[in-house]
Amino acid sequence: MDVKFQNIMKKVYYSGCIIEISEGKYIFQLRDNKSEISKPNVISVFGGRLKEEESFLSAIKRELFEELSIVVHESNLHFIGYIEIFDEHKKHVVGCTCYYTKYFHEITQCNEGEPVILSKDDIISNDSVEPVTKELYSRLLFRKMLNDNF
Repeated sequence: MDVKFQNIMKKVYYSGCIIEISEGKYIFQLRDNKSEISKPNVISVFGGRLKEEESFLSAIKRELFEELSIVVHESNLHFIGYIEIFDEHKKHVVGCTCYYTKYFHEITQCNEGEPVILSKDDIISNDSVEPVTKELYSRLLFRKMLNDNF
């Protein structure tokens, strides 16, 4: 009997961003504590799901505007990496691309979740920071080690 692989697992794509707001300080999102959302009440990067036919870069620009009312130019968004995880809550695979930006201006609005400011040591040691965010942050540190201008 010839058995062919059939991909029965749904995959969705997200784009996120680690935002440095001053030297060594980063702003993250404490996700709402709602049972209907994935990973409620954890600290995560700002970002969200891609819309149909949307690029990762367009999605993160849109999400940063929707969630923080900030505009970040493409040239200031630096690719950190891509990671795939299984979302236990929604039972699908999530493909997440993450970017990094320096945004040394005042952020006065947070339209989703609560803003949380963390230092580099806090990101690694805080148990409320989701593991994927810690992994992406470690990739950022590695990229910064390789390139002083990053």
